[in-house]
Amino acid sequence: YFYTGGIGGRVRKALNNYDLGKLDDYAKKMGRGIAFRRLGLLGEWLGWSPSLRRLWRKHISKGVSFLDPQGPKSGPQISRWNLRLNFNLEGFLDPSR
Repeated sequence: YFYTGGIGGRVRKALNNYDLGKLDDYAKKMGRGIAFRRLGLLGEWLGWSPSLRRLWRKHISKGVSFLDPQGPKSGPQISRWNLRLNFNLEGFLDPSR
């Protein structure tokens, strides 16, 4: 896991102010389950709409993917999103940093 240099709080603020409908549209245009997995996990951490997260769960594919494809190949698995948490998401999104 790595330190983000304090950018996490700014990212969290930007994501909280982002149009979730646009994010949903982008994920659908990508046509890949990994986009919905990552959005779903971020949505849990950021408290986004539970109904939107339920819709995203319908789009995730089988198998486990890494949250950060270039990160370490280890970390806890978040089974409801089929993601391996190989990135310190909590530290990254901590608004106090």
